Amino acid sequence: MAVKLSGPFLLEEENHHKHVFDKIRERIHDGERSALRIKQSDQKPHVLEFGFQPSFFGAQKNLQNRFFSLTYQLAKNIFNNTLFHEGLATVKFYMSDSHTGISEGIESLNISKIESIKEITILSNGRFPIFRIQLNEDRVIAAKMMDQLSMALSEERGLKELRESGVRVPETFGTHHKNKHVFLFMEFIQVATLSSFKKDLQTNLIQLYKTKKSYWGHEESNFIGPLLQPNQKHNSFNDFWMKDRILPFIKLARDENKMERSLSSKIEKIVSKLLDQWQLGGIEPRLIHGDLWSGNVLSSKKGAYLLDPSISYAHPEQDLAMLLLFGGPLNTEAMEDVLINTGMENGFKERISFWQIYPLLVHVNIFGSEYLSSLESSVKKYY
Repeated sequence: MAVKLSGPFLLEEENHHKHVFDKIRERIHDGERSALRIKQSDQKPHVLEFGFQPSFFGAQKNLQNRFFSLTYQLAKNIFNNTLFHEGLATVKFYMSDSHTGISEGIESLNISKIESIKEITILSNGRFPIFRIQLNEDRVIAAKMMDQLSMALSEERGLKELRESGVRVPETFGTHHKNKHVFLFMEFIQVATLSSFKKDLQTNLIQLYKTKKSYWGHEESNFIGPLLQPNQKHNSFNDFWMKDRILPFIKLARDENKMERSLSSKIEKIVSKLLDQWQLGGIEPRLIHGDLWSGNVLSSKKGAYLLDPSISYAHPEQDLAMLLLFGGPLNTEAMEDVLINTGMENGFKERISFWQIYPLLVHVNIFGSEYLSSLESSVKKYY
């Protein structure tokens, strides 16, 4: 027989096994989420197989081990001990979708063998879940789960381009596609407090902004959050900023009824006016991270790491203003020092709200009206 627990956790009760799973629900105190799908099989040796989604165990880290221990004990109530001793019955734990995708990816990419996996735990269960994978040889890696292969490949290429510029980013090991999910495997970064973190972050950013191109934008479109971020090669910064950043996201917000026409018109007029006034294309295009908020910067024992880039060749002030938007590790003086060390002009403080218009447009499109007031405030500063 085979017993599988798998999403969407619909209860299908069959034969005498109901009492077994009633006990499981009672013992792990998770009755609402532990409904089981039960299937019969005549295969030999007999297998009692439990599958689960990562969310089944929630935030209770010890719940998974308790579940494994309990189900093994209960299996012996179904298959007598003789079957176990003679190797005619066993217990397997089936880890559905995300866990099997991770296991298969680790082997297919030659990272390690499936048998070497000690533990898979969820670090972040947000829009793009992050998994920590402990391997037998005391090696730890990470996997990020995404919805589209193009998204995973784009992030992998962005990280590689940042690394080639001399910036500290996680090493990547490749992608694996499983059902509706794609996994990007990378180096696991252990977060640690570092006294020199801010100085190291400055050094990394100065190094990043030394990488130059002859055009604005990028040869490939990429993603910012879940949204496609268009990139073309432009000779003019003004064209790049309006055509690849401001106008596409205004249109998206208008098409989704997330923004009134009056606000979108104001944004277009103000941005166009300031682009002409400031002549921001007077510098050479520099490689930037493109989504540099505090959540995409990690402190480790080795120093500052940059994560999840949305790269382009643009203006470094874009990165620095975004780092200030939701509260970042560097103050404006430290940022001005970065700009001075990469040959930028003065006047950054005056332009902070201007640069924040774009990420706030992105947030309106992702999260909705809760970011409209912040967007309006940034625009009003230049009336």
